[in-house]
Amino acid sequence: MPKASRKAPGHTHCRYCNHRLSTLEHYAGDCCSTPRCKEQQLREQLEAYRRDAAQGANQREPERFAIVVVPHRETSLVPIEPEQLHTLEDRLAELAAECAGKQATTVRKPVDAPQPVPAVCSACHGACCYHGGQHAAFLDEDTIGAFAAQHPLLTAAEITAAYLQHAPDLHFEGSCVYHTDRGCNLPRAMRAPICNLYECRGLKMARELDRGSHPALFVVVRHDNVIVRGEFVDESRER
Repeated sequence: MPKASRKAPGHTHCRYCNHRLSTLEHYAGDCCSTPRCKEQQLREQLEAYRRDAAQGANQREPERFAIVVVPHRETSLVPIEPEQLHTLEDRLAELAAECAGKQATTVRKPVDAPQPVPAVCSACHGACCYHGGQHAAFLDEDTIGAFAAQHPLLTAAEITAAYLQHAPDLHFEGSCVYHTDRGCNLPRAMRAPICNLYECRGLKMARELDRGSHPALFVVVRHDNVIVRGEFVDESRER
């Protein structure tokens, strides 16, 4: 008995640019893999998600909420492991010994951080902070040197103690030792420059929007191309 032949899937065309889809693109949907078409597809998905969310939130004008997308990574709050705290203490002691008593002209002065949009960072819950878990909160000679220059009477031991006193009882597992459910537990003036200056694409977009008419925002949290949640934030920055 002859075997039944399997038909190859029929090729269709991209709904946006009308280019013929490859077999893999056809199985994935009706959009080709070019960045421009993928971006348009994502925009439509986000707008549809905003419409659905608006119905559940009884929000009658979803279009007035500008869509801002931020990453997602979140685990449980856990006590800080003693080994992690010891590693931080050793790093701080090493840096403080190098920097204590230095003049302000010998270290880089801290740069003023851009004003963040709290609604965006709080929705994200600090995905960028997880990188600090492997790098001692990004504390380096410039950071500790700037703090030492602002407090020239502090000894190396006192500088170390000043940073250790801000270590919280609980932090997000696998993340920076200072990463709590309220954000960074370090005062902004004591943080590494990257922690003050880094902006994900969503935060940068929200700040640009915030400079103008302070529009309402719809903050979408995504992970691995999957929407995790969304939050409506009105002009007064209330959820």
